[in-house]
Amino acid sequence: MMYDALKKTRLDGISGNVQFDDDGNRVNYTLKLTEVLQTGHNAGVKRLWRQKAGFQNGEDHPQKGEKINKNIQPFNRTRIITTIINEPFVMFKKDADQFTGNDRFEGFCVDLMKLLSEKIENFPYIIKPVKDNQYGAVDQNGRWNGMVGELIRG
Repeated sequence: MMYDALKKTRLDGISGNVQFDDDGNRVNYTLKLTEVLQTGHNAGVKRLWRQKAGFQNGEDHPQKGEKINKNIQPFNRTRIITTIINEPFVMFKKDADQFTGNDRFEGFCVDLMKLLSEKIENFPYIIKPVKDNQYGAVDQNGRWNGMVGELIRG
């Protein structure tokens, strides 16, 4: 009963619109990408991402004189983006079985990677979900599992 009441909640909170669908997932929200300078000061909102539309053209908020370094190529190789399947950040598309590679995924982080690959030359990447979909913890043998384990083992 309390769960049903929470699903009906709709308010304007610190993180913006707070509203849930029938399954209890948050809906109708906007994520803001901000830049924090090395001094710790907030340089402002750089991009907006909306749940149903992803990144919007024309919603770029560049700072005066901002340049994108198109030569960020410390390694001339494909980047492996190890991730957890977690809505709304990275999700399998409903028809994911009809696609291959990165086209199987959608969500905020997927849109962010697409944007980076469009803005930075020679930025190939592969999205690789963690096999056990765990962030990582030390197991009884002293080995890390989850995302941390996959990163350690390469």
